[in-house]
Amino acid sequence: AKIASIFHRFSEALVDLDRAEALGMEQREVAAARAGIFQAMGRYDAALEVYQQAAEKQPNLDTLGKLASLKWEMGEIAAAERLFTEAQYRYRGVSPLPVAWLYFQQGHMWMGEGNLQRARELFEAAYSRFPAYAAAQGHLAEVYAALGDRSIAIALLLPLAQSSDDPDYASQLSQTLSEVNRVEEALHWRDIAAQRYDELMARHPEAFADHAADFWLGAGRNPQKALELAQKNLSVRQTRRAYRLLYQAAVASQDRAIAQEASAHLR
Repeated sequence: AKIASIFHRFSEALVDLDRAEALGMEQREVAAARAGIFQAMGRYDAALEVYQQAAEKQPNLDTLGKLASLKWEMGEIAAAERLFTEAQYRYRGVSPLPVAWLYFQQGHMWMGEGNLQRARELFEAAYSRFPAYAAAQGHLAEVYAALGDRSIAIALLLPLAQSSDDPDYASQLSQTLSEVNRVEEALHWRDIAAQRYDELMARHPEAFADHAADFWLGAGRNPQKALELAQKNLSVRQTRRAYRLLYQAAVASQDRAIAQEASAHLR
């Protein structure tokens, strides 16, 4: 179930969890795993009940952080912020990883809400506590680029693009380089990202449709391909982010009907 979930084969993962429960796996563990899948699919109400019960029984960084993340996806920003803050003060461990994860989730929320300064502070907090946290480094670069500090963004992205097989960093780097008119370098990283996204889509389409759509919508400059991938992504997960991505791709492709349909789910 975990492997299927990683690759966004959610229906398959839920079947596996049913089988695990039938074979005697502890019900609490099964419920927690199902809740994570329900959240990823956009079935927020089903996930909310499990997360709330867990946070009430054992309020700690993990349970409160997961509930905060869900509240954010449900559009309850004030409630999410309170939970993120409370989760910090519940932590009694010594590893920096849970704290870095919490700051990353909180930063992701504020980036999505357009508060880039707050997002930068939180991504920096995550990155400073765990400098090997590639996702935090990549999102910090994205925020710096959005704030106009593209030289810092490029310095953060270049080592990631060179060392990681995740094409997101090559995609971000290409977009940022093009914004400062470093055209040849931008095309180089664009080609690397395009090839890698095509490879991943051939092997794991459910897991990478959203990332590939982002790429073709931005650095890849192929809005029609982005729209096709955004539609595929929506068939797997009906989250607010999935509808937002579909809306952006439809607008870029000048498909008014799909844009109107997607926007109806974002109100």
